Amino acid sequence: MGQDWDFFNIDKKQLAVDIGYKLMAYYFFENGWAHERFVDSLRTQHLPQAYDDLLTQGRPAAKQHGRLGKLPVELLGMIFDELPSNDALRFAVTCKLLLAAGKQRLTQTLSDRYPSWRGDRILLLGDWFNTREDLPAGLFTDAEWNEGVQIALENIEPEGREAALAEGISMHSFAWISYEKGSFSDSPFRPYNGNRPCDLTWEIWENLGPRPGRDRGLTIDEDDESTLIPWAIGKADIRNLNALWKVRYETGGVEVACNLSKGEYIRADGFTVPPAVSLGQALLTRIAWSTGGNAAICGDHEFLDELTKGTWAGDRLAVTTIDALPALGPEVGGGQWRDMTEEVDRLLWHLWTKNYVEPELPDVEEADPEEADSEEAGTEKAGSEEADSEEVMP
Repeated sequence: MGQDWDFFNIDKKQLAVDIGYKLMAYYFFENGWAHERFVDSLRTQHLPQAYDDLLTQGRPAAKQHGRLGKLPVELLGMIFDELPSNDALRFAVTCKLLLAAGKQRLTQTLSDRYPSWRGDRILLLGDWFNTREDLPAGLFTDAEWNEGVQIALENIEPEGREAALAEGISMHSFAWISYEKGSFSDSPFRPYNGNRPCDLTWEIWENLGPRPGRDRGLTIDEDDESTLIPWAIGKADIRNLNALWKVRYETGGVEVACNLSKGEYIRADGFTVPPAVSLGQALLTRIAWSTGGNAAICGDHEFLDELTKGTWAGDRLAVTTIDALPALGPEVGGGQWRDMTEEVDRLLWHLWTKNYVEPELPDVEEADPEEADSEEAGTEKAGSEEADSEEVMP
């Protein structure tokens, strides 16, 4: 069946653990869309559009007459810095004054939740044969590797350590112990909170608001109904919180995946493979690495060797636009960027012709025009009613 492949970030010591796909799945199967979320982790992060919308929608910011509203912005920022991430977000959505004052803290909150892999050493590693000799040359410094070896040995019974050293310590043996685990399954890389990446709405109901249909508020004395303090959070607050708990990425211009270590890039608009491939799929052809041999994907030996010995594996990567490529020092590619798009497109063409099968599309019945018009009118009416009922941030 072939080996499984996982994303590793050497600099942040992070590992996407719940993918475990065969290499072919990353390119051809629907459950392989992790490569798109991987690309997001290499883009520049920004606060979501909802942040600007909440500041500008409705009435101008209401004047806050309480003592909190009279504090300088610098002091409000210091208050935000002392709050846990979830509390900082809740504090920010109470009014436009605090939303504006908490911009820096919210940016840091999102960065903590979705750690950027931009500029880090990254590779997609097969789980067969990954001792130091099997890995890309120079992937680890001696100090980094020795630290990993010590971690692996500490988890081996003393009588078995000598044999383990003789056989060779593998990267997986210490990375699975010491690296922070996370997921690309439904978002850019998210570290686990407990066993799974946490959902904000669930956290709010658990820690601040009622679980729907159950709690009505905080009861100081369970035997005294008069001590009930109703929850102050409403549907609009939940909606605003979830809208802010997302990351926006730079857009505009031709995107490129760039190798900051070698001074090479791949253009997103340069592929000729049908069906059109994404920048993420192209990037995977450069960062996959294994000496295990079995890639569980069809292709000629020359191309499969190129695929599983990715020339970018373990290099520092980023995604930006063609007009925003950073300046290179003379020690990197002679200070000049090199376009590798044509070479990558050639490999993708080979993979597609050897593996891709056009899926059969299901028969689709034509809709009755009158029914479609009726459904559309009903949708517009429902949307209008929902918009009228939305609350506006003070």
